[in-house]
Amino acid sequence: KHIGIGRTFTNCGSPEYVAPEIVMNKGHGLSADSWSLGVTMYEMIAGHLPWSEPGDFDVAPHPLELTREICQGKYACDEAFFSQRAKNALSKLLQVQPEHRVDMRNLKKSSWFEGCYFYEGDESGQQHHLQHQHCCSV
Repeated sequence: KHIGIGRTFTNCGSPEYVAPEIVMNKGHGLSADSWSLGVTMYEMIAGHLPWSEPGDFDVAPHPLELTREICQGKYACDEAFFSQRAKNALSKLLQVQPEHRVDMRNLKKSSWFEGCYFYEGDESGQQHHLQHQHCCSV
């Protein structure tokens, strides 16, 4: 579904990954994708969701508790797993207010993505390879 700069009220996705505005049925735009990316990045680094404890793989949070956790946007980054760069990127993605979340173009400029390879298209649809020296640091 192409929504451009508008909002949609389509409600889909795994509950643990959806943005607060989706949970609250306020309508959402592209910044909801930034939130979901933040949750995914957190899980890839820590091995669990921001709203769960390590080792709670088979324990689903109560839906009301999950809703509260998401809408408050509270999470902790264990120093053993998260670099300062990762924490900075997550803090830009996991903003409760959608207008405060970083968009994908600016996120790619974040120090956490320094050294990653990105492909970007121009208006003609041609892809351009942006080369960097090394890839993402945890």
